[in-house]
Amino acid sequence: MIYLIGGEARSGKTILRKKLLSEYNISGIGTDSIRYMLSHTIKNSGIDHNNSPEINGPLMWPFIDNLIKDLSVYAAEDYVIEGDVLLPQYLKRYKDSSDVRVCYIGFPTTTVSQKMEDILNSRKGGDWTFQYKENELKKFIRWSIKESKKYGRECRKYGIQYYDLSKNFEDTIMEIAKDLINTSS
Repeated sequence: MIYLIGGEARSGKTILRKKLLSEYNISGIGTDSIRYMLSHTIKNSGIDHNNSPEINGPLMWPFIDNLIKDLSVYAAEDYVIEGDVLLPQYLKRYKDSSDVRVCYIGFPTTTVSQKMEDILNSRKGGDWTFQYKENELKKFIRWSIKESKKYGRECRKYGIQYYDLSKNFEDTIMEIAKDLINTSS
């Protein structure tokens, strides 16, 4: 089974991927790693870590789509791919697949102050949010909440499972992990 987890930056995608590894022994990769690999090996691709998912998504999707197809056919184990470029418009291709489970996570009902507190309390060394001043981080959070709402609507339109991680973060992460595994049984 291939598990595709799309979501906003700082929504919990990597935490969910690591939970699936620790609880169910399912390996995976984040699209951040794929983005860095592609941007450093395919010069003039237009793929850049500073681009929004709407810019990187169409540039990266052909590579990710081929990876999903390859893993579905040749991998002898389950695998997770998570990232902000796994937008609903791409996930819809696999929503009815017997070999792939998809979901999207966001935080549309949180407040800027709550998300700011969550980020400040959970970030560790090397976290990309350290590069932002407080006012820049708040601007990013406001944008991310707006994007979470937009992609929640798209998920409903396409029939993709959407999870709101605005509240009860750890419980919701466990719920998502169990839902993904149980729907694949």
